[in-house]
Amino acid sequence: MKKKNYVEFLSQKMTDEELIKKSKLIKTPKYSIMIATTRGTNPEREENQDYSAVVTHPNNEDFVMMLVADGRSNSENGKIASKLLAKTLENWFVRLPAHISPLAFEHTIIKNLRRLNDYLYNEELSETSFVLAVKCKEDTWIANLGNCRCYALHNGNIEMKTTDDLVWFRYNDENLINPDEIKYLAGKDYVEKAIGESANKEQNFFPNVEIIDNDDYDSLVLTTHGITDVLDSEEIKEIVDKATTKDAAVGLVATSILIEPKKLPEELIQRFKDADRGTTFIKETVPGDSNATALVYKKTRSS
Repeated sequence: MKKKNYVEFLSQKMTDEELIKKSKLIKTPKYSIMIATTRGTNPEREENQDYSAVVTHPNNEDFVMMLVADGRSNSENGKIASKLLAKTLENWFVRLPAHISPLAFEHTIIKNLRRLNDYLYNEELSETSFVLAVKCKEDTWIANLGNCRCYALHNGNIEMKTTDDLVWFRYNDENLINPDEIKYLAGKDYVEKAIGESANKEQNFFPNVEIIDNDDYDSLVLTTHGITDVLDSEEIKEIVDKATTKDAAVGLVATSILIEPKKLPEELIQRFKDADRGTTFIKETVPGDSNATALVYKKTRSS
């Protein structure tokens, strides 16, 4: 992005109701959560297939479920798939014991994902990617399928806590590419795993899981690929660090539309040439091309 003061950038009233279709702010003495979403500016995209949810356990306000889902079809079915996932997980979460560890509930969520996966596939509805964070007393359980991501921010640093289920993500293990550079690869949004992709194949609905200590982050950011297709992790960190929870979520979504396109780095092309690995690149990013949803969780400073 062109060098710009982000505080000034976020103060430009970019909460146009035509762009930000839905927002939700939750505040407690210990934390605040904001969700913002947009359909983007692509005229061919008639529906926003993203869906999000925040649920506080009815018997424990410190036990919180946060979800961002991305229906994989540019149609009403995509929205149905992501909404059904959210409702399935909401019903699962509120029925859990008020005090339970991640390892104790992990097997129960897999049963729910299997049931929903088979239903979506058999009804030929759609697939959905998702990222889920469940904050418990001491740890936070993070899971994802597809290319929805979770970032943890702590002491001025940002770290991606999820794994993209993309053909190209394997290049990350080969040190050919980092997650911020996947946006330059053609077919970057082709996911290898999603809920509803196929029936009775455990690898398709078994999520990537990471458990992190609650003391190891100050903020969490959950996004659909409409954010990370155009923003680098450092840009996400700068926006979140310099804004309130509300402005951070809205700022991420607004920036995903208003940011200048990024040009394909020559060094990335050269890196693939040197490794004798052929691939197809896109010349520049396309802000606003996809639905974009951001959920920002911030601890209250005194908590």
